[in-house]
Amino acid sequence: MDPEEADPIAAAARELLEETGCAGTPTLIGNFRANSASHDNRSHIVLFRDVVQVAAPHDDPGERIESFWVSAPEAVRMALAGELTNGMQAASLLRALAAAGVARIEAL
Repeated sequence: MDPEEADPIAAAARELLEETGCAGTPTLIGNFRANSASHDNRSHIVLFRDVVQVAAPHDDPGERIESFWVSAPEAVRMALAGELTNGMQAASLLRALAAAGVARIEAL
């Protein structure tokens, strides 16, 4: 989120459109802190459903992003294989899949 933004859903929709050219129906899943011992920022998890490409991605030389589509099982495989190396992305994937009903997680 940019400093002047207050709505994580609006910020996520803006980022999704800018970085991928996609839009969809958003749901705020929750938030977490990457490292509360040394950082006070929060990361918000927003799940988008019915995602479609509506525009070309915005080219930002400071953010080179490769977009590609994978199934939910493939995304989980990538996370477990260490191909998804960003912890915030892996945690967000897990929580979003659980919220979407794709992954079922039972409390012990």
